[in-house]
Amino acid sequence: MAAQPVVTAFWRQASDHPRRVAVREGGVEVTYGELAARAGRFAGLLRRRGTGPEDVVAVRLPRGADQVAAVLGIALAGAAYLPMDPAHPHGRAAAVLRLAGPDIPLVTSPAEAERWRADGVEVLDPAAADEPFDGPGEHPPDRLAYVIYTSGSTGEPKGVMIDHHALAVFAGSQVGTHDLGPGDRVAMVASPGFDAAVFETWPALTAGATITVADTPTVLTPGLLRDWMVAERVKTLFLTTAIGTPLLGTTWPEDGALRTLMVGGERLTARPAPGLPFEVLNMYGPTEATVFTTAGLVRPDGDGLPSIGGPVAGARLRVLDADRRPATPGEVGELHIGGPGVARGYFRRPDLTAERFTADEDGVRWYRTGDLVRLRPDGEHDFVGRTDDQVKIRGNRIEPDELRAVVETHPDVVAAHVSVRHRETPDAHLVAYVVTGSGGDAPADLAAHLKERLPAFMLPRHVVALPALPLTANGKVDRAALPEPAAPAVAAPAAATGGLDEVEAAVVGVWRRVLSLDAIGRDDSFFDLGGHSLLLADVHRRLTGELGYAVELVELFEHHTVRGLADRLRRGADGGAGEERAEPVELASASFRSSGRDRLRRLRAQRRGTTNAEGAQR
Repeated sequence: MAAQPVVTAFWRQASDHPRRVAVREGGVEVTYGELAARAGRFAGLLRRRGTGPEDVVAVRLPRGADQVAAVLGIALAGAAYLPMDPAHPHGRAAAVLRLAGPDIPLVTSPAEAERWRADGVEVLDPAAADEPFDGPGEHPPDRLAYVIYTSGSTGEPKGVMIDHHALAVFAGSQVGTHDLGPGDRVAMVASPGFDAAVFETWPALTAGATITVADTPTVLTPGLLRDWMVAERVKTLFLTTAIGTPLLGTTWPEDGALRTLMVGGERLTARPAPGLPFEVLNMYGPTEATVFTTAGLVRPDGDGLPSIGGPVAGARLRVLDADRRPATPGEVGELHIGGPGVARGYFRRPDLTAERFTADEDGVRWYRTGDLVRLRPDGEHDFVGRTDDQVKIRGNRIEPDELRAVVETHPDVVAAHVSVRHRETPDAHLVAYVVTGSGGDAPADLAAHLKERLPAFMLPRHVVALPALPLTANGKVDRAALPEPAAPAVAAPAAATGGLDEVEAAVVGVWRRVLSLDAIGRDDSFFDLGGHSLLLADVHRRLTGELGYAVELVELFEHHTVRGLADRLRRGADGGAGEERAEPVELASASFRSSGRDRLRRLRAQRRGTTNAEGAQR
């Protein structure tokens, strides 16, 4: 029996149970009936303008009910959606739209609308739509459902095309795996621009469950996140490895609703504490295979690093050695993925599609991942590394060559190279080596140049100016000869650190330890210096736990210069209420992965058997 299209399944839920809660956001609840009405009006507007099958509409809205309604409206109209991260700079988003095509309209916030119109982009406003809508109609399985852009090794992002069959199979597998139904809650914590949002949106809406939306400060603080999950009665969610790992050692109530915590995006090195009242799954899967490809149950005990498990959602796996022969157990090879989740290819890039997507003699389509894995005797897989230079930093997939290409667009840069330092650690970061026309220091405005064109997670922590890039005998960059960075982060400090008062000096001292920098000025921004939301949580811990200052994590987003944060700390716990609030920084989380019903039922049965045999309390 063919998987039911997600749009059809949602519309049936909304028609049969319009008063069920579809989305909870900040204490406000949106029912299935209300969500269907909002999405339907927007779908009617899209149909009236001629938008339909194989057309693409971009959506640049924060996670939440408005974003879900916009995506639903596009799907109901029969078109495909292109989710974009609203935290990414305008230049980066504009580049993606240019790659996607000049004919693609954009759904965005009213605050951004005029700037996009000035760029010649057609802006659509779902809130202004009041068109009649007579239902979702047919959604053939081979129709395009969504396009997600990922970092590309050619120096440009590439759009992954997923059709309705792949999406329907994925959503159905997740509903079955997690036994989702009315009354269950799925947490929404990811940026809409990453495929985690696919897991957070469609399985819940097709099962009649509720999406509950977390704000960024909650996601970044382990204690707050745990308490929020308990209070919201969250049944399942996916977190990046960096965010999810701290939760594995915390105390949880035995009567909580959480049943499955999924982590992924980076290599998992930790194991859960014994006796947690939920299961932990280590997830793997590229965007090109519809979110999740494998799942591995993580036990409290075990030798070595947790595996990424075995296939889920109908995925087929094969591991090939350097000679393209099947690898034997214990041997490392490149992972190829087949099955219903394999993407159609890359949007408007048949050349890239031909490189990565192949068909074998039996006509089975395979995606060549570039990931190296080791097949274990028990049928599970260990992640080993990459065949190329691609890296994941805080869950975001990055091609260093894409950053290099952007660095070289600066008029004073004649050559550049980008490397990754501490690749397999939580401190993984990017370093840009630049050669200028004068052979001198890096351009003073390089930081602003990159910030306008790249999301925060792609900014290099350090920029090192060289008279020339070192080369090997065959003319390639000699990576071993690249010096360790000694320069400050990409946004060079704007002022000397002399003349700081006691509170400013305390802030600078904490930032120096967290950012591994020496020169930090009074008016430097934490984020311009290479900081990000996860490091900001470390700053908060040090300020409150070590130095005793009373400040909320969310205020560190608002007061992100040394001067501003020091002023806030001087005022104490009551400060900051009357100040203008800076735009919040959205958590950038990336390429999220999940599981499959049959395999997890076997794993769960195995775990129950092991637990019972050991006499452990569950």
